[in-house]
Amino acid sequence: MVAYKRKSAVVLAAAYVLGGLLILLACAAWFVGRTDARPEQSVVAEIDGVPVTEEEFRWALARERSGVIEQFKRTYGAVVDKAFWQREYEGVTPLETVKRRALDAVARMKVQLRLAERHGFIADASYEGLLLEMERENRARAKSLAAGLPVYGPSKFDQADFFDFYLGRLTVELKDKLAEAELAMTEEKLKRHYEEVKDELFRLEGETRFYAISASYRIDGMEDEERKREAASALDEIRARLAAGEAAGDLVGELGNVASVAGEDSLLQAAEERLDAASARYYYRALPQLYELLADAPEPGFVAPILDDMENGRYMLAVVIGSEAGGYASFEESKDKVRQLAMESAYVEYVDKLAEEAQIVMIGEMYEEMTLE
Repeated sequence: MVAYKRKSAVVLAAAYVLGGLLILLACAAWFVGRTDARPEQSVVAEIDGVPVTEEEFRWALARERSGVIEQFKRTYGAVVDKAFWQREYEGVTPLETVKRRALDAVARMKVQLRLAERHGFIADASYEGLLLEMERENRARAKSLAAGLPVYGPSKFDQADFFDFYLGRLTVELKDKLAEAELAMTEEKLKRHYEEVKDELFRLEGETRFYAISASYRIDGMEDEERKREAASALDEIRARLAAGEAAGDLVGELGNVASVAGEDSLLQAAEERLDAASARYYYRALPQLYELLADAPEPGFVAPILDDMENGRYMLAVVIGSEAGGYASFEESKDKVRQLAMESAYVEYVDKLAEEAQIVMIGEMYEEMTLE
């Protein structure tokens, strides 16, 4: 009887062990079969001890890629072929440049995520945390679409799009929070920023009166090559006469008399025009070169170079009659805009400083071995 009980206990124990193994195997099979299970990510670097995964770094590479291509094409006339990324230009390759920029971009992302975590806007600043947030956002969008509610932006984010979207949203919250202490804007700071940007952003349009002397190169609404040559030659002659000291008013009067006789057949036309608040938008769009020349209130007698007014099918030159500077929008009426601009500038500088001070440690050889095609 005792032997029987002992044997039963052994069998029972074996059954428990076997059952446990079967449960473990079933759990393992279930985990492997899950579509949301993620393999461990390769780590390229650590920024202040926070890992930078290969996927994060490749996101940054893709983000900086086009800018580096344009830089090397513009600066060196580079040809984008299979050897482009490894070819040296003054001792530097595009690959080295894009990787350095990508590392800077990741550093800025990491310090912003850590700021958001520190201030309680997010619970997890890691790469896994970002992916979980992306999944949460995509589920919310899918739910809204299913309910017939509006969804702004893509119906589903991929990783590249989501990182920029998420950081943009966090940036708004961070700027508001930092404005309470670290980046608080005093009246003195705002006035200083206003002085720094007022020439570019708060200048009011003045008024510049000028003679517009033009020569049309269209016949019956169509451009004509022979007429273009005649128009260019005629304006060259006008400019030479002005340079020789002929008074612009006398010359314009002469052209006006000729035009009144010839009518629509007259090659040259002259009229008084003005650049002011009402016409600034037109000149800025249609003749940006002329706008830049006249916006600074040049002295009377200034003769602009011959320009191609393609919108009206004519060559023209301008001779300044008189001008008045427009001044600036006051600090008080511009204060809200100044605050917004100053905060944006201060935030960028703050994040750049944190990124520059961050301790970056490369892990293994992945960074050096990474290439682009």
